[in-house]
Amino acid sequence: MSAAKREWGDRIDQASGVSLYYQIKQDLERRITLGELGPGVALPSEQELCDVYGVSRPTVRQATQELVNEHLLERRRGLGTFVAHSGVGQELGGLRGFTEKMELQGRLPGTRVLEHRMLRATKLDDDAAAQLALGPRARVLRVVRVRLADGVPILLETLTVPVDRFPGIEEVDLERESFYGTLRNRYAVVISYLRETLEPVLLTEQEAHVLETTPDEASIRTTITTCDHAGQPIEHTRSVVRGDASHYVIEVGREASSTRSRLLLRQPHLDIAT
Repeated sequence: MSAAKREWGDRIDQASGVSLYYQIKQDLERRITLGELGPGVALPSEQELCDVYGVSRPTVRQATQELVNEHLLERRRGLGTFVAHSGVGQELGGLRGFTEKMELQGRLPGTRVLEHRMLRATKLDDDAAAQLALGPRARVLRVVRVRLADGVPILLETLTVPVDRFPGIEEVDLERESFYGTLRNRYAVVISYLRETLEPVLLTEQEAHVLETTPDEASIRTTITTCDHAGQPIEHTRSVVRGDASHYVIEVGREASSTRSRLLLRQPHLDIAT
């Protein structure tokens, strides 16, 4: 154990009358606030925290769980407890892709492709086929991707694209290239219309594993269909967004020329707005 960590226990007063778990929580929160424990840094193990603070596991667990509940810490299954990253933003209903949104915020976007295959439209669910206006024999490309910000998994998305409209799209490396950028640069297609729906869901065990969180975590499923200026469908994308203790704020205001509604979804990793 390092000397620096041994001094952590010096801040705990066993005789103060203040709950030990609360003193530990305050000490960890102070270290996070001062930057001693920066975003993404792994916390010492539970046993090591027990040793440095001179307390039992339940006491340490209560302190760290409250910081998880307050979004200062996050647990990653099989890896441990980490200082939570600051939030990233996405516009609900915005016409920018994930990569562009992250770059505008100074975050490092990342993508991992889990599935990349060609299908017939008959293999799609009715909603996806209807939104893309596909006949039963139409060919589609389905790509399942994990989207990351600064290395943190943010959402799991399933992208479906009509191949006959975009010949060669199956050859594009969508782990390294932006889909929206490919539309503009390779096919001269610009998204003019977007329809997006949100639905509260609980993460499945598989989704939670991919997003490095816990099963049955409250989450948001978004479904997006985009079209070009002529109203022709471009893509159908269904995503599951990490919903660590998410909550909604709805703001409605009247501007000079119209009434505008605004929906905000805030979470430790995500700040989404329309």
